[in-house]
Amino acid sequence: NLLDKKIIPLTTVQLQRWLENLKYTSTGIEKYVSTLADRNRNALLDSIYHFTSTFIDNEERLLVKRNATLVSDYLITDIIRFTFLFGIATICLGAFFTIRNQLGENKNLVADLEKMNASLELRVEQRTQELKESLDEIQFLYDHAPCGHHTIAPNGLIVKMNKTELEWLGYSEEEVVGKKYAGDFLTKASREAREQALETLKKIGHMENLEFEFVRKDGSIFPVLINTIAYFDSNGNFLLNRSTVYDISLRKQLEQKLKEANAYLTHLNKEKNRFLGIAAHDLKNPVNAISSLAHLLKRSSDLKNEDLEYLNLIEVTAAKMKMLIEKLLDLNRIEQSGPLVQAQMVNVEAFLNHVVKNFSEISKKKNITIILENNVGGFEFLSDQSLLEQVLDNLISNAIKFSPANRMVWLRTKRNEKQLTFEMEDQGPGIRPEELPKLFGTFQRLSAKPTGGEESTGLGLSIVKAIVEVLDGEVTVASELGRGTTFTVVLNLKN
Repeated sequence: NLLDKKIIPLTTVQLQRWLENLKYTSTGIEKYVSTLADRNRNALLDSIYHFTSTFIDNEERLLVKRNATLVSDYLITDIIRFTFLFGIATICLGAFFTIRNQLGENKNLVADLEKMNASLELRVEQRTQELKESLDEIQFLYDHAPCGHHTIAPNGLIVKMNKTELEWLGYSEEEVVGKKYAGDFLTKASREAREQALETLKKIGHMENLEFEFVRKDGSIFPVLINTIAYFDSNGNFLLNRSTVYDISLRKQLEQKLKEANAYLTHLNKEKNRFLGIAAHDLKNPVNAISSLAHLLKRSSDLKNEDLEYLNLIEVTAAKMKMLIEKLLDLNRIEQSGPLVQAQMVNVEAFLNHVVKNFSEISKKKNITIILENNVGGFEFLSDQSLLEQVLDNLISNAIKFSPANRMVWLRTKRNEKQLTFEMEDQGPGIRPEELPKLFGTFQRLSAKPTGGEESTGLGLSIVKAIVEVLDGEVTVASELGRGTTFTVVLNLKN
């Protein structure tokens, strides 16, 4: 403030005076000098001096104060700097040791990495070798597979073919790959069939069991079976197809032999059926005659007990023979042309009562009770009553035959909207599991025997199966040793 309000204005005034005096001549200068000597006139200079001295003293005090403040500030700054420098030095020292330790660890890590890298390189080399061996093995398997393999471009050009197929055709790889087309190895008929199959392949993407005829280099022809798959790009464009080829020459030869064998067996079976029919028919009359003669002889009044016993034995034997002949004739007729079905409406209740009544006398002899469980009432359905009666006769006869005395057998019926079921259950010895598959064969004799000395021809169940199939049905069996057997006949109902 002193500088701005006092010193600077007074100094300005004095300078202006000096400047005015400089305009004077030498006389003026002398006059100015004399003026300077005048103390009254020097009051301005004194004021300037006084205020300047005061300003200088004040500034010196301020400088001293500022200097003290600066010294104090510098001291604090030096302390702070020293503290920071000490901290930095400590950090640097710590960083030094840390870096030193880290360098040691890094060296160890580098050493470990070098070892791991060497091990990895070794493993990569080993894996590469394994992959190469695997690829070689795959290529070997591809080339020497028991079936042929080839890849075909959209235009039919062969782009790949394994050695197996090349050997079949009699060509080298250089002669085929990139040079031959698929049609070059096919007969005319097979080329046409391939063109049709190719259009289907492009639609569904794969095809199986295509039979073609290949033409070898020497012109010979052999049959093949082809499975093929198509490959497409992301836009659905057909790229190529890969195929697996099987030489079926041996299969075709075996099929031809099998066809010839079947024809021969069919001929033999016809001859057997013809002979069986003739033999059974020709035997029927003598057996009837024997039975009739035995019956007539029994009427004689002078017969001894021993004679009656022999005649009864003749009658029983003749009856068994007659039953066997009738079953043989039935079986022969079924095998030759099948029984002629004469469909008619059958009332279940009346039909079952009739069937059960036919066995009332036979069941009484062994004291076996036939329990009828008719769950369909008087339901009527379309079938051949005579053939169905023959089925149930055989099943009921077997149930009584193989059941011990004083037991029960059950004949049950049930139905749904589409099927009618008959069940025949007995309390016999049951059938061994390993014998069940043989049960419906002809002339099968199983371990289970009739319990009352009855005879079994081994034909009844084969006839049952044949008739049930003719009636559009199915017969099954469930058995448990020591508990009994259940036969189930399921017939499909006709509208």
